[in-house]
Amino acid sequence: MSETIERVYVARFYARALSADPQDYHACRCVLASLCKHRSALALALPAKLVQALESEPRSDPRIRRAVTRHLDEVVAGLGAIAAADPEGDPLARNVAWLAANLGLDGIEREVLELALRYPLIDQLEDLVDTLSRLLKGVPQALAYLLGIRRAELQRRLQSEAALVQSGLVTVSAAGRYLTSLDGGDTDLLEVAPAIRHSLQTSFDSLEALRDAIFGRPLAAVLDWQDFAHLGADRDLIARVLGGAAATRARGVNLLLHGPPGCGKTEFCKTVAARAGLTLFPAGEVDPRGGELQRDGRLGALRLMQRLAAGRRDTVLLFDEMEDLQPGYMGAYGGPRTRSKVFFNRLLESNPVPVLWTANNVGDFDPAILRRMTLAVEMKLPGTRARVRLWQRLARDSVVDCAPQELRSLAEEIEIAPAIAAGALRAAELAGGGLADVRRAVDAMARTVYGRSLAPAGSEGGAFDFRLANADLDLDGLVRRVTRGNEVRAFSLCLNGPPGTGKTAFARHLALAMGLRPLKKRASDLLSKWVGGTEKRIARAFEEAREDEAFLIFDEADALLTERAGAERSWELSQVAEMLTWMETHPLPFCCTTNLVERLDRASLRRFTFKVRFDFLTPDQVALAFEIFFGLPAPGVVRTLANLTPGDFAVVRRKAAILGQAGDAPALVRMLEAESAAKPDASRPIGFRRRDNEGAVL
Repeated sequence: MSETIERVYVARFYARALSADPQDYHACRCVLASLCKHRSALALALPAKLVQALESEPRSDPRIRRAVTRHLDEVVAGLGAIAAADPEGDPLARNVAWLAANLGLDGIEREVLELALRYPLIDQLEDLVDTLSRLLKGVPQALAYLLGIRRAELQRRLQSEAALVQSGLVTVSAAGRYLTSLDGGDTDLLEVAPAIRHSLQTSFDSLEALRDAIFGRPLAAVLDWQDFAHLGADRDLIARVLGGAAATRARGVNLLLHGPPGCGKTEFCKTVAARAGLTLFPAGEVDPRGGELQRDGRLGALRLMQRLAAGRRDTVLLFDEMEDLQPGYMGAYGGPRTRSKVFFNRLLESNPVPVLWTANNVGDFDPAILRRMTLAVEMKLPGTRARVRLWQRLARDSVVDCAPQELRSLAEEIEIAPAIAAGALRAAELAGGGLADVRRAVDAMARTVYGRSLAPAGSEGGAFDFRLANADLDLDGLVRRVTRGNEVRAFSLCLNGPPGTGKTAFARHLALAMGLRPLKKRASDLLSKWVGGTEKRIARAFEEAREDEAFLIFDEADALLTERAGAERSWELSQVAEMLTWMETHPLPFCCTTNLVERLDRASLRRFTFKVRFDFLTPDQVALAFEIFFGLPAPGVVRTLANLTPGDFAVVRRKAAILGQAGDAPALVRMLEAESAAKPDASRPIGFRRRDNEGAVL
């Protein structure tokens, strides 16, 4: 702002203060004392006797009164001459005039806004206002005095329903001891919306150019419409509601999208706005200089943008992280922010352009706020099919070389958010790495965000071999029966038995034989430390299986279906009840595996169509497993080894490969013997033991 513009503006208010009717001597003397300090900056020549009197002590000296009375008109005339100048190129005055006309502000409201904008920028003006505030015991009194209006008139224009406040240009604090400040604060009477303070000091050719600066750049869609197919009919409904609201200029249209961080809420807002043919602008994210906005600043920016966009059919606003506006939302230091709930409710009822709101958790929101939403949709993490498409699309835009099967494997392993997938590919790209770095980045983010890691690559094991399954049901016959094509598919299995007996491998084999994708969920994937969190994850697992037509496999199901008779906490009961509810209504086959069937809730056992016991290998199966895993004839002694499973043979094969003993039959037997002896229920012979000439214990 040029010095000439400042001089003209400040001189105008000094002249007003000294011309008040009726004239107050004490106020006049204080204003003149302030003017005396700044006379050089204003290039104002004051009478020498007046300056001498104002600088004398004590201030009650009669000479001051005589000097003030004698020279007041001369000073006012000098100020009037300065104020009469018409400096060209005052962008702030021009911008304020444009906004006032567009937002329906009257002359007084316009002056209040301009005064609040210039106050922290001009030392002389700040000193004048502060001087009068101390003298008149309040900022409102000082403002009314300077504007030449009654205090009641000023207060009427600072009420919440007044045009100036409704516009979002300023926020009013009844406890303000100062007019305003650049950074805002609890001691300010008026806080000017940070979104406009810088813009209004910039020169523009038109109101449209000013409006574009306040709105900032629109948000462009990055993801395709098909990337959100997992939202189903909700996706299309949101697009239709948004388009209809804009076309009819409907008021009070608010659409809430809520879900866990990183699930794609913001990206969906960009995509759905583009789908509806609308331009999306973020409201109250940063000020024009890139600084962070606090609650009131965000709220002011939202209200101002709503007013400026009123009547436009092509605009929709996005308010990310709605929690910031929640009345009573906990601040940075733990103290609740007390704001009017009624005020927030009215905001949701009267907005002239549609607003897309996002929130991570709506559990703490007042139901009155949620009821005022036109539509509220939960944004779930995408299912496997959607994740596969997402990985494939992201990989197309990346230089990281990933085979289609590798991408599918990543998509199937964990229910990660789109943001994590994009970040992992970006990290690998910057590191100049490949799939291994992508996996490492995904795993690190999964541990950070979800508290759990990816399943190790290749952890699902090889193909299921019926010959090495010791089950109490004809597994081969079951597979043939359920894969005939016309049989009922809504059945369930409880596969129980010692670890390594092939329970999960059989479940995967059955799923693939039925043409369904295995969807494995570990108990650790589903258990949550938050109240109700486990139930939500259980429900989401069944929903994902239904959406993707997948064969759901719960590993370690005893942690989810614990016997309720011994439950000590309410959440133990509720998570079992959630599982039972979904088990009864799920339209596709699913399977639970457990090593501890005795811990399962009795009611859950009754709900399984098939309960299958997988036991240790028989002596003949042990010999066959030796030949299959090691490619060697089975020594006769291996038939005497008890408590072995296919998993034990897989462990020994890996161990032998590391030790260079893959072809050493006696060494393999000793390793198998050690695996058998390590079992908790392994029988231990009493007395001396000897080995035969093959190295086995007799």
